[in-house]
Amino acid sequence: APPSNMPLPAVDQFAVTYLTPSESSLGAMPLGNGRTSVNTWVERSTSDLLLSVGLADALDENSNLLKLGLVRVQLDPPLDTSTGFNQTLRLSTATVEIRVDGVALDIWVDANTSTVRVTVTPGDRARTVRAVLDHQRRLDGTVDAGGFGNGWGGSSGSFCYSNGSIASFVGIYPDKLLMPPVDGTIAWYHRNDRTRSDMFGDTMKQQGLADCGPTCWDPLTNRSFGAALVGGSEFYSQNSTAIATSTPSSGPCELAIGVASAQTSTAAQFHTLLRDAATSAREEITSSVHRMRHELWWEQFFNRSWVVVSSEEESSEVAAEAVKTPPESSREDGGLT
Repeated sequence: APPSNMPLPAVDQFAVTYLTPSESSLGAMPLGNGRTSVNTWVERSTSDLLLSVGLADALDENSNLLKLGLVRVQLDPPLDTSTGFNQTLRLSTATVEIRVDGVALDIWVDANTSTVRVTVTPGDRARTVRAVLDHQRRLDGTVDAGGFGNGWGGSSGSFCYSNGSIASFVGIYPDKLLMPPVDGTIAWYHRNDRTRSDMFGDTMKQQGLADCGPTCWDPLTNRSFGAALVGGSEFYSQNSTAIATSTPSSGPCELAIGVASAQTSTAAQFHTLLRDAATSAREEITSSVHRMRHELWWEQFFNRSWVVVSSEEESSEVAAEAVKTPPESSREDGGLT
């Protein structure tokens, strides 16, 4: 443990605050727990809250690390972001807090369960809340991986097959909605299919290791990953990609995004895992224990190891203190933050 005479760092003095909405994802704030990541921002042109959700092992057939999807949260009446906008990344609780137009938006990724959580508190003006999976491009058909800035194929193709030819096109194949839908829930997923692309096999051949292929673990084939967007009891399904509150309310509205990933022999096996993720996310909405455990995890994280540096304006002497204590357990599930 840290020495008893050393004051714990006030990490929120380093909180990052935006005073205006963002034009695009370039102005997003990051959240995560090492497995699930979220980039979140309020879009200036629409006043919508956007969440771009990622997963550390969401690797498709061509080893593209894909985002799980983009979720758009809309309020009616919409937010007036022209004045009094404040968006803060609160380090002590790993939470993005947005305050504008009398509305409070709080976003966090549960440190222990990997579930994305969103609380919308409309305040003294009743509003409806709508959450939409803004993912149609990836549901409609195959897209060029080059358009996603990936180095395999596409306009910036660099992958060579074993015969020396360069891939002229590498696709990102369609995601699917999980059917039949459950009211108040949207679930979607991607499942790798080696018949569409065998990046692992082609890579082994390219490296002269084709004979080893059958005995090596193929991390891509049958890999499946997806998410389930669920709302509290006040939400119902508007259509296959949107849920909304049935009536305007000034009380808190809860949303959660559960995530799942696995290599399963059949698609049906992964469907079960994804439905379980949706059920767990819905249960977390109704429990305050998860928030308490989340805050405790981050408190222990920041109190375990730190470096504090003061500026010359604050002190004539620049101070740096470091304490490192090995954690009782460490994460082994990726590096997204």
